[in-house]
Amino acid sequence: MIIYILDMAITYCIVCNITGEKYYGSTRTSLRQRISHHKCDLDCSSKQIIERGDYDSYILGEYETK
Repeated sequence: MIIYILDMAITYCIVCNITGEKYYGSTRTSLRQRISHHKCDLDCSSKQIIERGDYDSYILGEYETK
């Protein structure tokens, strides 16, 4: 897998549509790539949200990284 590092960082939110639980994070990769990595994280609450299979993800902001 190739990971692209962006010149921009994003903050994002993953929301469980079943429980209303929210996870906030930031990354310099695409949101799609970051969510893919969350699926492999062993001790992250985001993995539990994603594994329920009913969630939405949103970009909250974008920031230059220099």
